[in-house]
Amino acid sequence: MEMDFLDPQGAEHMPEMADSSFALDFLLTVKSGVKTVSIILKIEWTGTQIQEPYM
Repeated sequence: MEMDFLDPQGAEHMPEMADSSFALDFLLTVKSGVKTVSIILKIEWTGTQIQEPYM
């Protein structure tokens, strides 16, 4: 398969590939957001404090 997407024959499945890329980016962003929110909620519910890292 030729990977030149500017060539009409090589760009045959480009919309599907772009849709997959956008979907993957969206899912990774949502996963990161859910992880961040879960950490914040855990800190709020348990009353734990965030400690400074030792340097």
